[in-house]
Amino acid sequence: MRRLSIYFFIPLLLFLFSCRKEKTYKLHRGTPAYQLAKELASTLPSMDPDENRVLVSTKKFKITSGQVIQTIRLNLGNSAENLKTLKQDLLHNYVAQTVEDMAVRFLVLDAARQAGISLTQAEKDSALQDAYSKSGGEEGFIEALHNRGVDVETIKQNVIDAALMQRYFDVTLKDELQVTDADLDSAYRDTNTVTLRHIFMKGMNKTDEEIKEIQKKMARILKKAKNGADFAKLAEKYSEDVSSNKKGGLYKNMLKGKMMKELDEAAFSLPIGQISDVIKTDAGYHIIKVLERTTDKREPKIVKLAIADAKRGKVVKRQIEKLKREAGFKMHDF
Repeated sequence: MRRLSIYFFIPLLLFLFSCRKEKTYKLHRGTPAYQLAKELASTLPSMDPDENRVLVSTKKFKITSGQVIQTIRLNLGNSAENLKTLKQDLLHNYVAQTVEDMAVRFLVLDAARQAGISLTQAEKDSALQDAYSKSGGEEGFIEALHNRGVDVETIKQNVIDAALMQRYFDVTLKDELQVTDADLDSAYRDTNTVTLRHIFMKGMNKTDEEIKEIQKKMARILKKAKNGADFAKLAEKYSEDVSSNKKGGLYKNMLKGKMMKELDEAAFSLPIGQISDVIKTDAGYHIIKVLERTTDKREPKIVKLAIADAKRGKVVKRQIEKLKREAGFKMHDF
């Protein structure tokens, strides 16, 4: 099954960050994490390790700026130094995403423990072996982490925790994740695949000024497209979607529900041959041209996998929001 652009899908944004439960955890003076926090505080004052501000609170735990910086330092190693070059709004966005992911990680793992869901030692070892194999074995895995200044034990625990989170969703959402005969019948009966061309410009981790320039550029591209310019050539020239720009932005037989919500709605409502206005998503800015809509013509095995993938993204996202509501999740201003 081909790999498609992440900009087109609803990603499950669960970065592998560790989360501690202590409410008063603070960085110690003289440590690399403390020094990093001090330097980042010159750009984003709320990162001051002496203040140790609470960034997220729930009924069960709080996450402070000190915990976030320690987590970043352990997971990114030497690369954490690159954060010093970010402007304030970009650094704020990065920290906000990190602390939310830490909270989600803790909530899911806590829910797994409460449900009595766990991994055997053999399953933990299997998860680690899968991670090792991507680096040519355990020795290569450890060497790569050491070279980047990353804490090896933290990453190993991340791998095991990720496997447990996967198990939690598989067990608790089993019924909702099943692909039924009705789902398959619908795929072959209803108009639920679309072929389109796509122009994309990234909007994540951009300053306000950069966003304004992107919006102006997309408006100019849209004007050219609606004035009759060849859409495929525009995609080849301007689109930042590396999975499709060399093909004129072409995506064939996209399953309904597979794309980001905003793109999905446009793709299945626009008349055939029509060009959308500029569409904003969390990933950036898009323009699409709908070429065809049909029933799914792929083999049942492939269709079933595609339906399962689309279902999983929606169901898992909904479960995470449920856990956050039940825990009284609150992101504080910082």
